[in-house]
Amino acid sequence: MASPRSCSYIRLVSRPLPSFYRILVWIGLFLTFGIILWGAYVRASGSGAGCGDRWPSCGGELIPNHPKLETLIEFVHRASSGVLWILSALLYFLARRRFERSDPIRRAAGATLFFMTTEALVGAALVLLRLVAHNVSVARAIWMALHLLNTFLLLAAWTLLVRSCHSAPAGDVQVAPRQAGSEEPSPLTKAVPPQAPLRFWLPLWRALLLLSLFLGVSGAWAALSDTLYPPASLAEALGQDFSASSHWLIRLRIVHPLVALLVGLALYALGTQLLRPGQPAALRRPALLVFGLYLLQFGLGFTNVALLAPLWLQLVHLFVADLFWMALVWTCAAFFALQGFPYLPTVLLRPARSRPLPASGRAFAALGESARRAPP
Repeated sequence: MASPRSCSYIRLVSRPLPSFYRILVWIGLFLTFGIILWGAYVRASGSGAGCGDRWPSCGGELIPNHPKLETLIEFVHRASSGVLWILSALLYFLARRRFERSDPIRRAAGATLFFMTTEALVGAALVLLRLVAHNVSVARAIWMALHLLNTFLLLAAWTLLVRSCHSAPAGDVQVAPRQAGSEEPSPLTKAVPPQAPLRFWLPLWRALLLLSLFLGVSGAWAALSDTLYPPASLAEALGQDFSASSHWLIRLRIVHPLVALLVGLALYALGTQLLRPGQPAALRRPALLVFGLYLLQFGLGFTNVALLAPLWLQLVHLFVADLFWMALVWTCAAFFALQGFPYLPTVLLRPARSRPLPASGRAFAALGESARRAPP
């Protein structure tokens, strides 16, 4: 039997993470951001049909000769997406060789490769079905929504992969115990919030994440409307939003700010818990970032409307939206990790199969975002 002052240990079964793996992950994340922003530029510039209705070739050629500007814009988007897919496959291959099947890094790397593949397939469908350039059909709106949803899920996978690479040190971690005969918990145990029932937190987090996804979808519809039907003035834009004679895509623009208000209400409901005194820094810091990005995004949205959606502001608005989504996913993952659930998708999608870590595991999660160290 262990002595009262002995310490319990959490033994990591996975091998230490090499530093070059983290570097590749960050390269992949930055490349993903670049491709997303470039894809928005492809849509706004009307270059989606630059390679015709051919895929994966560009106008029937692997590398176009003497391309036009719109062809070059579309080809760069396709080529960079192909490079990112190869990098995602490499990360998954390395994770599969190095980590156990249940390791969060291997799971996140697999999710990244999966959603990168579906991202390419959805993009191919848009091209092959000719749902690009000046197409205003309902089918294009539906496929754009699927494209945006997949992009956000891809960003969530990258977020979980980055977090998994920086959330635990390699080797054995010593956890300070409760002293015998003392009611005062150890500093590490004291930092861990009490475990709340899943039936209380899951609906709140699910609602916020789903609302945020729909916020992105409605934003994509609004951006498409601004591209295809650019208003001449703010008064004309507001009149079109409520005119029965306007195109249905224009009338959908009002949905975006309404959903943004619902997201704000959901954030306020969760914020009373996430930012209450005593919460560990591993949770408070990303939560504060989420609220800051939401306020910034709300201001950018109003500015975007007032300035009639210039291209540069659309790209900034999209960039901050992606940052907000990633910060939200990070905060959600940090919250459930501190509750004893190390892998976010499992607890969100299959809570019946989720099993919390013991108290020592929750204390280990409260150590913060320590980086894995490469073996000497």
